[in-house]
Amino acid sequence: MKLRIENLTTLLIFTVILFVGCSGCGQETAPEHADPFNQAEHGPVAANSRKPVNLPIVEPSFERLIEQFKADVAENKGDPEALKRKRKAIANPDILWDGIGFEVPPTLHFHEIPRPPGYNPTRDKIVIRSPFEKGKPIRGVYHPWKHDKEIYPFAGKIIYITKEQKERKDAARQNWHNANPNSRANVDYYREQYAITFEGIDTLTAAKYLSQFSDPDHPSTKIIGVEYAERAMLENPNSVEAMRIWVKCHPEDQKIEAYQQLLSKFPNDAFAHEQIAFYYFRKEDTESALHHMLKASQLDSRVAKKHDLLARCYFKLGEWEKAVAAYQGMNYFVHPGPGDVIKLNSDLDIAKDEIRKQRKGYSVIELSQEGYDK
Repeated sequence: MKLRIENLTTLLIFTVILFVGCSGCGQETAPEHADPFNQAEHGPVAANSRKPVNLPIVEPSFERLIEQFKADVAENKGDPEALKRKRKAIANPDILWDGIGFEVPPTLHFHEIPRPPGYNPTRDKIVIRSPFEKGKPIRGVYHPWKHDKEIYPFAGKIIYITKEQKERKDAARQNWHNANPNSRANVDYYREQYAITFEGIDTLTAAKYLSQFSDPDHPSTKIIGVEYAERAMLENPNSVEAMRIWVKCHPEDQKIEAYQQLLSKFPNDAFAHEQIAFYYFRKEDTESALHHMLKASQLDSRVAKKHDLLARCYFKLGEWEKAVAAYQGMNYFVHPGPGDVIKLNSDLDIAKDEIRKQRKGYSVIELSQEGYDK
């Protein structure tokens, strides 16, 4: 199973729409993280650095994994049950590939993933409200898939338009409907509405707000979002955030090209390498996906441990030992559905059996198939 960041973000954003009550506000369906991606603490170079950094490629292996397990055990770091499994692997490294059902990373549901202190999915959100809504509380966000309905209080940015702005927006809306009684709102209509809304708001904030809208519901808004993001990039030429917002405003089928442009300007942005890897993998360009995943992992040590895309790339390329080592080195495995679990377990069984065939000279799967044939 691949941890589909876009699905998690979509659900979080949809819940924001449902409970926040942002006027006319739909949200972005994209794989970007709900929280800002902070590379500085976990990488050798800033994301907005223009000079490419050549780092040694560190590919997963059982030998490197055991060394990491020894360090984790010495520091008593990580999930207690996973630490027990790491101790077993240190004592018998072959169990990583030869142990039936032996998996180091704990299997968690999304709501069980450890969150950093102060985590709040609404912290990076922007809401624009009418002047008549001042003083009215914004409802929090329910934790998705959480049975006890944990609520995150809204911690994002609230912007109120003036009474005069609202009156001009209403007048512009009525004029448009009078001139186009049988037509749906188009990009020119939304462009006029947002021009009034964003008076007094800096361009980067306006672009960030527009990047929250979802493609299917507001295609015109995405077009306008790109326009504002391009202006924000001109005003903030050294801001990787401005260009990430610009990419986010593009439709799904243009993401690869947009991320390529971002990486041509900011070649050390681990987040961009990670995201473009997902899009390449979907297009079944596995070699390109692997290249960018390795680069992202070099630039940010968290990348290879937080989802199984690296393992899936190696599996599709027939790099069995690297696939299993990459999976066994994850911090946790997230499973949103039984079908994904079955698929991943099937892939792992195949990869482990291929290693067994190479190292021991026989295949358990082939032996079982021969037995059935008889």
